[in-house]
Amino acid sequence: LGGARRRGGAATRGGVGRAGDPGGGGTWAGGGHGWGGVPAPKAPSANPPAMTVRPIIMLGDPRLRLRGEPVASFGRSLHELLDDLADTMRHAPGVGLAAPQLGEPLQACVVEVEGHLHELVNPRIVRATGEDRDLEGCLSVPGYVAYVTRNERVWVVAQNRFGRKIKVAGSGLLGRALQHEIDHLAGKLYIDYLDSLDDLIPVGAGEDEGQNEAVREATSALA
Repeated sequence: LGGARRRGGAATRGGVGRAGDPGGGGTWAGGGHGWGGVPAPKAPSANPPAMTVRPIIMLGDPRLRLRGEPVASFGRSLHELLDDLADTMRHAPGVGLAAPQLGEPLQACVVEVEGHLHELVNPRIVRATGEDRDLEGCLSVPGYVAYVTRNERVWVVAQNRFGRKIKVAGSGLLGRALQHEIDHLAGKLYIDYLDSLDDLIPVGAGEDEGQNEAVREATSALA
């Protein structure tokens, strides 16, 4: 995902739902607190694994429009893909990246907001509320952003890298990133929401420095 919020909407605002929310009882993971079964950060390793940064495919590549296939095997190949997604996202840098953007037509993506990494396999939105319009961009459509209207808050049910069920709820940047990445898994891009490609804003084309800064933030965040 390539779009950051300008109005200070915290990704963790209301990040945990109440028992009885869609997808069953229990807690909903939000940003940055390790809730809902998301593991707490581990101590740095003396020998961290080597980073693998893969090319991100661009608009015009037909693989971006393929629907991701459901993941049925939760072994080494999936773990390597999730690691590659996180490494490539951080290198870009961005706050999310989906497997189709690496040419892998699978239902897998990652989202990282405020240092909290969400690995989502076979994700689906089970509830959405509100409306929010803000700048958004995409690492597969470099150099442009646009105003896109999305739901303000979403609840997502998915599986982790081991196949266990997880639940994530988010608003603000987290909510927008979740919707953006899940769209990628259906072969959909944020530009599909625009009435015309004339609505795209070239990076650096704002009328004032404040708008230019918002555009730069948008291009640096979402994938």
